[in-house]
Amino acid sequence: MLLEFSCSNYKAIKEKIVFSMVAGSDKSHQEELYEFDDYRVSRITSVYGANGAGKSTLIDAVGYLGFLVRECVKFQEGDKIPRTPHKLSAEKPTAFDIQFVVDGIRYAYGFSMNDVEFLDEYLYHFPSGRQAKIFEREGTKFSYGIKYKKELSQLESKTKSNKLFLTTAEAWCSLKEIIHPFRFFKEELIVHGIGPDNWFEYSAEQIRTNSGMKQILVVFMQKIGIPIKDIQVKIENRQLTTQDMPLELLNKVQMLTGMGSLQTIEVKFVYKDYILNINEESQGTQKLFKLLCPFIDVLVNGKVLFYDELEASLHPALVDELIHTFKNWKSEKNPQLIFSSHDTSLLDLDLFRRDQIWFAERNPRLCTTEYYSLVELKNVRKDDNIKKGYINGRYSTIPLKGSSLIEVLGGE
Repeated sequence: MLLEFSCSNYKAIKEKIVFSMVAGSDKSHQEELYEFDDYRVSRITSVYGANGAGKSTLIDAVGYLGFLVRECVKFQEGDKIPRTPHKLSAEKPTAFDIQFVVDGIRYAYGFSMNDVEFLDEYLYHFPSGRQAKIFEREGTKFSYGIKYKKELSQLESKTKSNKLFLTTAEAWCSLKEIIHPFRFFKEELIVHGIGPDNWFEYSAEQIRTNSGMKQILVVFMQKIGIPIKDIQVKIENRQLTTQDMPLELLNKVQMLTGMGSLQTIEVKFVYKDYILNINEESQGTQKLFKLLCPFIDVLVNGKVLFYDELEASLHPALVDELIHTFKNWKSEKNPQLIFSSHDTSLLDLDLFRRDQIWFAERNPRLCTTEYYSLVELKNVRKDDNIKKGYINGRYSTIPLKGSSLIEVLGGE
């Protein structure tokens, strides 16, 4: 599970921000918190803010961190690191730090980088509650914890300046203290943004191969008023031809990727009297198909899910059902959900703790996005109407506060 994430100089984030899942001293909803060592950890957190305030940037930053850990092994020597620093800090490093738990052990990992190299990197763990070094890296200089030096020091020469040592080491060593943190980024940290994703393919494959998952999806859709009887999935790989693209482009694709086939996925919803292709269904039904399988996977397997604009294309009652499922899920594993939203009906202290409601706000003076939780604000009582306060701009800046579209258009 996730404990804390921080970053600086990434897109709208200029100065260092800290996002924490560690609960404060508030006693509300404490039965829903996870216990870990001396920590109490939230299982669910929401992020609010005006359009352009930076809600998506936080989620994107977490996704980018995971991308670098998983994919930097593919960077060739001399390749630039794909980086998007703040527009006013392009020459300064970008930095990430994260603390998380795998198999009951807390890890702390972080690094900084510019466009061409990783400048520093570290990995610590806390096997007995006290920090112990696994490795540190400063440019081309490495140091290690005593029990890891023999195996890890042999991998220095395999680590290029534009690759992370954690990623390189995972490919060559057998140390669980390397493999487990890497597994967190590869398998347990799930990030869904508002851009293109492969959740449709994942869900189609699950429905095709996992009858239990298919039954859950069919029954759930029936319960919310979509009277389907079955879901049919057909996945085929066919050879690319000149009908798909010009011959010259086809040859280049095959030469560069080694791929000569195209995967086609056909999903149909079977009703009592007719069958519909999923593309003929509503946006909400299509989103449910893509969302539920990964959502169930996160719950069952105890993963961490970041989801941007959870309520988009979904009825408020469905969003409420998803949130209550997460809040009330009983398992030995510890799934977590962090989502951004504009749905003010969820701003309710009967639903969330104050440290589970976060805000993103753009600081015009510093030209950066800042993040803070409701618990950090003064004079917020447990009986306050959080929804009303948010709409009135009490907790963060809201669009058109003090003005109106009529005024902008020049009307009275």
